[in-house]
Amino acid sequence: MNDETYKRFLEDAFVAPLRSVLIVDDDYPTFEEMLLKPKSRSALARASRAKTWRKDPERVQSIMNSFRKSSPPLLVDIHDGFNITSGRESAVAEHLHQSDLLVLDYSLDKRNQGDGTKAIEIVRRILANDHFNLVVLHTSENLEKVFREMLVGLLAPNGALLTNDEREAMLAHIGQFEDAEPDILSRLDATLSEEHYLAFRYQGNGWPLRPPENAPPIAAFAAAAAQLGYTRFPDQKRLAHFLFSRREAVMATRMLQKPIPNLSWSIGERPWIRSDAGFIAFTAKQDKANLLDELVESLMAWRPPPSRLFLAKMRAQIDRSGVTAESTALGNKAVLARWYKTLLEADESSREYLIQESVGRHSDLLMAEILPAVSKFADEMIRADAADGAVTELCKRYFEVDFAKDSAIDNANTEHN
Repeated sequence: MNDETYKRFLEDAFVAPLRSVLIVDDDYPTFEEMLLKPKSRSALARASRAKTWRKDPERVQSIMNSFRKSSPPLLVDIHDGFNITSGRESAVAEHLHQSDLLVLDYSLDKRNQGDGTKAIEIVRRILANDHFNLVVLHTSENLEKVFREMLVGLLAPNGALLTNDEREAMLAHIGQFEDAEPDILSRLDATLSEEHYLAFRYQGNGWPLRPPENAPPIAAFAAAAAQLGYTRFPDQKRLAHFLFSRREAVMATRMLQKPIPNLSWSIGERPWIRSDAGFIAFTAKQDKANLLDELVESLMAWRPPPSRLFLAKMRAQIDRSGVTAESTALGNKAVLARWYKTLLEADESSREYLIQESVGRHSDLLMAEILPAVSKFADEMIRADAADGAVTELCKRYFEVDFAKDSAIDNANTEHN
């Protein structure tokens, strides 16, 4: 299918179900400050007077209107980040599970402009809950820097890439060159930057860094390795692992201790990060920006496969019509009474099995009301893709599985069985 058609399905699955948005930005007006007494000298009043939105209220109004003019209009709440203390439970976290979309400013501390510590902690928190969260990181800082800092803040260290013996042997070998060049370790460290480290992690700790992953060049590293006598691939790989371990040790204080499951991120022009619990889009602050449009474009860059869209549609359908479907599923009281009578009269040895069977039947009744809309959505999407006829190419694009290869077919059949 073409991009416009795919975008329609993305909007249906991820954007149409949105009902509320929470904006966390230290330059936005809040209800709390509007209710302050005149000439108040409180800390909140001082923070309010330092805000710059009054100089350009149209920008804030434009963003608010873009949410309220969507279909359906979104409920908008604002938190300005006041009293969010780094390293502690923040008041804003109580709102997160109640909002479908979070618009988050990167720098929430006017005293330390450009520092994203609070924003990173908020994102860490929402990616640790059980709901799938949509986040738009909205910033006036350099977008590439913000993306990299957020990504580092969501990664956990690799841990040891070399054994102790390998590391000691590497240090001993490099030590032979220190008399002629005392700062040789610093020069070697400079050949593999933080950008190289992130490319290394993107490739699943693969070496060497290579296209099409948009990897930074490694010519300086290769030249430095050759000066050490490392011209063979295994030697250069060990040196790279040694330097990446050193780079990681420097970055460790900015990283998580426990990895986020299935974290992935972009390498293209439009940055995004996703995990099982959320998706983060990144956009620069602009006049009259439509953040829902920016979110959709970032989702397009991610390009989730149809199966994920089917499940997103199912989740939204349960949320939208679950109560009605529940009432329909519970309509036949005679049947429900018979099921419950059986459970009450069952002995201990058979009750657990009967409970599982009963819950399964209740689930079947509920899903019977939900699935038609999801099946219709899936049918329309499959028809749009099937019209292209490029089955093998579509599967490769969506799932990175190449059915042109017999090995891929065999593996898929084995896993399916």
